[in-house]
Amino acid sequence: MTTVNQTTTANQTATANQATTANQATTVNQATTANQTTTPSRTAATGVALEPFAVAGHDGGVVRGVVHRRPEPSPVVVLTAGLGMPMRRMLLPALFLTANGFTVVRFDPRNSVGVSDGDIADFTLTGLAADLADVAEWATGHLGADRVAMFTASLTGRASLRAAATRPGLFSIAATVACVVSVEQTLTRVKGEDVVAQWRAGELDDPEALGDLLDYRIKLNAVRSIIEDDWAGLDSTRRDVRRATGVEFLNLYGDRDPWVFEEETREVFGTAANSTLIVLRDAVHELNFATAKTAMQQLVAHFSTRLRDAPVSPEDAVVPSFDDFTACNKADRLITAGLASLSPTTTPTTDPTTAPTTDLLHETRTGS
Repeated sequence: MTTVNQTTTANQTATANQATTANQATTVNQATTANQTTTPSRTAATGVALEPFAVAGHDGGVVRGVVHRRPEPSPVVVLTAGLGMPMRRMLLPALFLTANGFTVVRFDPRNSVGVSDGDIADFTLTGLAADLADVAEWATGHLGADRVAMFTASLTGRASLRAAATRPGLFSIAATVACVVSVEQTLTRVKGEDVVAQWRAGELDDPEALGDLLDYRIKLNAVRSIIEDDWAGLDSTRRDVRRATGVEFLNLYGDRDPWVFEEETREVFGTAANSTLIVLRDAVHELNFATAKTAMQQLVAHFSTRLRDAPVSPEDAVVPSFDDFTACNKADRLITAGLASLSPTTTPTTDPTTAPTTDLLHETRTGS
């Protein structure tokens, strides 16, 4: 039974000066060589295979990513990181989810950073939402899932709500962390000026001009799209949530987030049907490792209850070890080294290479 408008508190401390990326430990020594191939590779969670994939975007370009495929039929969860972050930043959620019985699909959106087509200068939220839906549709066709769940972060979280609204019947759960619910207000807080209002007033008017948006040089066409494609305010977010019929929402958020205010989050999700809010106490927008671990335990518990009919408390979720991170990092380096050249018609090599493994399913079920 889905709990309507449930709010949970996760008492995990994270101070502002500790605010680092959630999976920083998994991004060390990621250098790759161009002549490595995109062969499937084994990672830690009891025979989980890492497999490359490529999907043709519905309006051109190629989306590329990696499947963490469990050996048995299992629910599918699509992951993508926040704006300007490569898919390796979602290794921590992928490890938690595969260790707890899920198949995971990670990908880099087009017009971002990473291995998919396009340059981040051409980024738009509309394109990001389309990529989420296209990858999810590919997953239903190739991984035997009727519907998929998704887990996204920050601005990508906002795009996931549009994907859920525009592709009915495709998604079961839209889970987010630090979801941006008012694009205009968050951009203003980060940048210190309201570029959306400047576009409306005609102070900015060249869509090909480059502007500084969230630490990247992005064409102002992204700002024009925020207005013309109805992304700007809370009202548009509420409309997308209402339109996403049959989708359950889970949002984890920090009550000290300087970019997404708690009252805005509650205004969107607090009154939505089939919505659960989990408060990460003292957390800011970017989670430190300890807070990210708490968030992943909450995510696993929620997904296990809804998608696997196997209730588990957050404290009893399987927690990957440091050796598991190391093994998955090595496998990920092997699999992504040649991924940028993979096309939707390419058939990857099927003989897996073997990475050092640890049986995650026999890890001690503790939060330490």
